Amino acid sequence: ESIRIFREAEYATLHMKKRKKKKYLRKLSKELESKFETPLKNLTKTQGKIMVKMIERELGRSTFDLVKETSGRWKAAYWNQSSKLYGYRLKEGYTYGQRPILDVVLMDFDISYDLSANN
Repeated sequence: ESIRIFREAEYATLHMKKRKKKKYLRKLSKELESKFETPLKNLTKTQGKIMVKMIERELGRSTFDLVKETSGRWKAAYWNQSSKLYGYRLKEGYTYGQRPILDVVLMDFDISYDLSANN
């Protein structure tokens, strides 16, 4: 679901000016927060790490870059520092082969979403 939402937001904001894009993403963020906050808070630390790696693998970008792109560099820096408390680095991203067991787990999940196939 997160990949679909991200791809649709990316497509919707493709030709928007910076100010309008920021406003759109802020509104979308508030809507998503009310819908997904409780389920995401209930994830274990391991489940959260796997979810983040799945998203990074599919999008080919680190979580740090995604947060920076959608919320700004200060929030990205804040969340990167906060993640270090849990033994995770948002700037690290997903690299195939770095963690073989995680690679096997992630291969079982197909979370890709192609906008062109659904239009």
